[in-house]
Amino acid sequence: MNKLHKPLFSLSVAFLFTLSSLSAVQTDPVGYTTLSGNAGGYVVTLPLAKSAVFEGTVNAEGTTVLNFDSTVPTLTGANYVQVMDGALVGTVVDIVSSTTSSVTLSSSLSVASGVAISIRPHTTIEDLGTDFEGGTSVTVYNSDGTTNSATYVSNFLGSFWDGDYTEAIYPGEGVVIISTGPFEIINVGAVAVDPVMFSAVAGRVNIIGANSPSAADADAIFGSLAPGTSVSVYTNGGSLTSPTTYSRSPAFLGGTWSPDLSTLTTLGDDIAVVVIPSEDAAVNLPATAVN
Repeated sequence: MNKLHKPLFSLSVAFLFTLSSLSAVQTDPVGYTTLSGNAGGYVVTLPLAKSAVFEGTVNAEGTTVLNFDSTVPTLTGANYVQVMDGALVGTVVDIVSSTTSSVTLSSSLSVASGVAISIRPHTTIEDLGTDFEGGTSVTVYNSDGTTNSATYVSNFLGSFWDGDYTEAIYPGEGVVIISTGPFEIINVGAVAVDPVMFSAVAGRVNIIGANSPSAADADAIFGSLAPGTSVSVYTNGGSLTSPTTYSRSPAFLGGTWSPDLSTLTTLGDDIAVVVIPSEDAAVNLPATAVN
């Protein structure tokens, strides 16, 4: 039975409480994790997000446009909204444009007036840093079955990311790293004090990690997914060819997990798993408990 080799990872978490200079943003607990490894394949996630640049309540029922009474700052690069309370808490939607009082979204978000919303810049592949050997690749698996990849180049021209290095890594989403040598990723960002709702697409590869830099309860997160769903754990640092797969039997056979999903204890920190649901599902990734 393949187990994740935890010694390949060095995890450090420092919670620093800072006051934002933006009046619309509340105090954010921030910290960092350190992920290191050697040559081989890795299925990992970044448990910390970028800090919010705006927090406010919508002043009318939401559609593809959300309106606010407070001032929305100028947004640069790729950003998203995250619902912070209400029936759709944890939902994440991309922003396609903005004004000083509104944001236009990539899809409709039917939140009620008065619901709290945060705006955050996306984490991208290039945010993984530059402490890689040349030839290392990072791949993001998309909900439509396509992939986006970037390769770290290090040669006489210099060291830089090439390919889809501006591709977003969504909250709770994992990536596949094929490393050619030693590497280190320092993930600095905001601790998730709000849950994230991850949209898992039926029949697709969904790489999902915890919304937390600490251990997570895989059974509580994935256990209610429909019969026919599989959750696969790969041995990081290896060839990513022989996962341990937890499968939920069809309903007429009891809909039980084999092996017992409660025995999957490696989810959390920087570890992600591959989930292939039999039905579309909203996977709730709980917030981090911050004392």
